[in-house]
Amino acid sequence: MKNSVITPMFNAEKNVNITTSGTLIINKSTIVLANTFITDIDHHYQKIGIPILDQKIIVKKTEIGENCFIGMGVAIQTGTILGNQCIVGSNSVVRGVFPDYSVIVGCSC
Repeated sequence: MKNSVITPMFNAEKNVNITTSGTLIINKSTIVLANTFITDIDHHYQKIGIPILDQKIIVKKTEIGENCFIGMGVAIQTGTILGNQCIVGSNSVVRGVFPDYSVIVGCSC
């Protein structure tokens, strides 16, 4: 957790998994419901014949803005940037950059 920050008033329900190796920021007053996964780590997968977990690790800044609401069972992937007051619907897979007040549901990959 080199440059990772979880700010005050962050609320996480049970079984929230946060995995970081670089920069992962969760800003104030964000709520994360149960069974959610947030990461700034991924793996290359281009080399056929080499297991994915044995390939190079990718680390990209991941950030969740202020006052966001993250539903149950969400997966926030490497390099995702959520603006302030975003809502992420339950069981969504999120990857990308989203401006303030975005509503994200399903798979944004």
